[in-house]
Amino acid sequence: MIKFNVKDSRQVIVPIRFSRAIKGFSERSSPEVDDRGYAMGSRPSGWGKTDVRGGMVGLMVDSQVQLRVVREDIDPAVPLFVTSSNPGVLAILEPADGGPLPASGIFKLKGTTIRGDPGKIEVRLGSPTGPVLGELEPHLLGVCRVPIQVHRVRCDSAISTGNRPSFPIERILRRIRAIWWPCGIELHAPASRPVVDDDIILSHVDQVNDPDTDAWREVIQVLGLQRGRLGLPPGTSDQAVNWYIIARFSDASTVGLGISRDVANAIGADTGVFTTADGVAGNDREIERVARTLAHEIGHFLSLAHVQGRNADNPVQDTYGRRQLMYPISWLDPGAPNAGLMDLPRGNDVSYGNGVRGCLITMKDLDHHATDGECAAAIRTYLRGRWY
Repeated sequence: MIKFNVKDSRQVIVPIRFSRAIKGFSERSSPEVDDRGYAMGSRPSGWGKTDVRGGMVGLMVDSQVQLRVVREDIDPAVPLFVTSSNPGVLAILEPADGGPLPASGIFKLKGTTIRGDPGKIEVRLGSPTGPVLGELEPHLLGVCRVPIQVHRVRCDSAISTGNRPSFPIERILRRIRAIWWPCGIELHAPASRPVVDDDIILSHVDQVNDPDTDAWREVIQVLGLQRGRLGLPPGTSDQAVNWYIIARFSDASTVGLGISRDVANAIGADTGVFTTADGVAGNDREIERVARTLAHEIGHFLSLAHVQGRNADNPVQDTYGRRQLMYPISWLDPGAPNAGLMDLPRGNDVSYGNGVRGCLITMKDLDHHATDGECAAAIRTYLRGRWY
């Protein structure tokens, strides 16, 4: 068996674990699993008590998903079965009767209602009633629908006309939805909110000055486009995430910017998120970069801070931190500006490819983690109406 020292002389034996069913970019049908540690620590408010020792996963009701059982020290020929302690609320769809699991370790499940305790998912040895080798705590979530208004912003100067950003909007929205779906957050662009083409005159063509360049002046101008278009008075909004697609920022290292309600109040601006479009169209790696960046900035919109409150100049130095969506750096390629970061003691692949941060939005609220319990925090912000 594999043993991990958890605290003092205590140990946890981990013969199996749960993970995403796939590797690579995010897919809605394969949610992230918050498998950090095997003691639950502090619980998000309202989540009740549990005797589960293992990971957590979030599921929206009436949606089929797949997860993977990873064998840490169990022979591949040993039959394993997956069971639900409350199949009336959380059903195992495949394999039939819960097993034996296929060689891939993948099984499918579906939550049928948010009423009632979903119980736990258990992996059992040899049969559906065999000894329990591992368990997972599911959370069935209702849908929190967050409307998103997309803007393609053409930045003109006083003497030149800029270019309208070309952008694969639908492909990026699909990936953002996949990232936020396990938290019950549904980003959607309803028919009542078609893509808006905005024009604005700034100091340079095809460019918005970085906030550090002119004390937020041009950023504030762009953030005001939607309110001005609708004729809304200062201090009000259209109750949506306004996503402004621009060609670039004056500082090329800035590829995304999220202005939450708290930040907007501090700088005297409207809320909104920015992503840059240069080099994105037709480049799958860059499409994923933008999707992950926008999902990260929406995290700020929903009150989430960078992991442990540390920014890109001093990020946390652990593998789990890099796996989180709110890690402050998207790509960790060798060379400038990230040369030193590649030497930090973390794994090179956190299930999304080498040199790439992950998309985990934490469900657990562990001790000694200042910014944990992100899923519950985002839902609370949504319910309070603080996200716009």
